[in-house]
Amino acid sequence: MASEYAACPICMEDYDLDIRIPKSLDCRHSLCKLCLMNKGQPLRSCPICRQPVNNPDNVPNDLTMIEYFNHKERKKRLKEQETLRKKLRDLADRVRVELVQTEKSQQDHNLVLGGREKLFRQYCKSLFETCLEQCSLKDALRHAGQ
Repeated sequence: MASEYAACPICMEDYDLDIRIPKSLDCRHSLCKLCLMNKGQPLRSCPICRQPVNNPDNVPNDLTMIEYFNHKERKKRLKEQETLRKKLRDLADRVRVELVQTEKSQQDHNLVLGGREKLFRQYCKSLFETCLEQCSLKDALRHAGQ
């Protein structure tokens, strides 16, 4: 129970804006719609002050209570939004850190690849030079043998 003013005095359940809608009697006391209708038999008098209830089917909503719940709901949504904003900021910060780490890893990877590429080029060059030397030697022997 939120408070004695936010609950129906008959069923002691908290008012809400779906099922237990607060209704305002002529005497200014509030009841939930379920208790006012009392399982198909509407109340004929206020359970608090016993003042007669005229036309129970048309008792207006307690706008003060409804505004209270709307205000409470807005505060709750604002708090949830602020929590989500904080989570998004934290996530964005983590993503930024990950991006910096990924960029550094990419740079390190490129350095390693660059070093391997240089070694590979040197290997290919020496292999090519060896082939050229051997081919030239074979050509020389072939030409000498003719």
